[in-house]
Amino acid sequence: MYNVFFYKDKNGKSEIEEYLLKLQKKKLKKQKDIYKILKRGVIMMENKPYTSWKEIRKELAISPEQEAEIQLERDIIEAIIEARKKNKLTQRELSEKSGIKQPVIARIEKYANSPQTNTLIKLLYPMGYTIRVVPLEEAEATE
Repeated sequence: MYNVFFYKDKNGKSEIEEYLLKLQKKKLKKQKDIYKILKRGVIMMENKPYTSWKEIRKELAISPEQEAEIQLERDIIEAIIEARKKNKLTQRELSEKSGIKQPVIARIEKYANSPQTNTLIKLLYPMGYTIRVVPLEEAEATE
């Protein structure tokens, strides 16, 4: 059994601890894989004094591919939030239009749930958006 110590900010909150607890409750394979990586990293960090999230991320040794996957998911969720706000919709109104329950939308927007493709489409379509697959070069050129 391990004693795990989490870095806490000045308000006593720990991003890692909260994230691990959320991931522990998930049933999605991708999140379980990330949970295992984080758990391994936390065990390696036991009793070590860390001063920043940057140091902790370095110890976790998340691969560039995993980092890119995490960032892509964040970008997609941010785009959904932006589209909802641009359409002046509350989460509840988007729920009524999309058929996705409001608490699910809230969890997605808090990055607690990874939305599946069909959920993305159901959220985006009523707001006049869709998903498009483009070559990486084209996507990078438009950024």
